Amino acid sequence: MESTITSVIAVLGTLGGALVAGVLHSRSAARSEQVALRERLRREQQDAALALIKAVKAHRRNCFTRWKLRTLRASCEAQEAARFESWDTRSDVTDAQDALHLITDNAELLRRADAVVGASLALSEVDDTTTQADMDTRGDAARAAHAAFVAAAARCINGV
Repeated sequence: MESTITSVIAVLGTLGGALVAGVLHSRSAARSEQVALRERLRREQQDAALALIKAVKAHRRNCFTRWKLRTLRASCEAQEAARFESWDTRSDVTDAQDALHLITDNAELLRRADAVVGASLALSEVDDTTTQADMDTRGDAARAAHAAFVAAAARCINGV
C-alpha cells in the first residue's frame, strides 16, 4: 500500500513538474515573441523616418536648384527638367510621410513629420518675385523643422 501511495505521489509530482515547465516555457516564448515584434516595429519606424529625412533633403536641394535656375534665367529645358525632378522629389516626400503615418501613431513624431514636410514643400512655392531672402527664410524654417523631426524621431523610436 505504501509503495502505491509513493508511486502515485511520484507520478503526480512528475505531471506537476511537466505542467509547470510547460507553462513557464510558453510564457518565455510569448515574451520573446513580443520583444521581437517590438524590435521589428522599431526598425520599421526607424526606416520610415530615415526615408522621410532623405526625401525632404533631396526635395530641399532640388527646390533651391530650381529657384536658382529660374533666377539665373537658365534655358527652358534646364528649368523644365528641374521642375519635373521637383515633382518626383515632392512625391517621394509625401510617400515617405504616408509610410510614417501608417507605421506609427505617435502624435509628437507625426506632428514633427508634418511640420518638416510642410516647411520643405513651401520651398517649391516660388515665382518671379521670390527673393534670396525669401528662400533663405524658408530654408532656415525647413532646416529647423528637419532638426526638430530628427530629435523627435530619436526620442520616440530609439528612446534617446
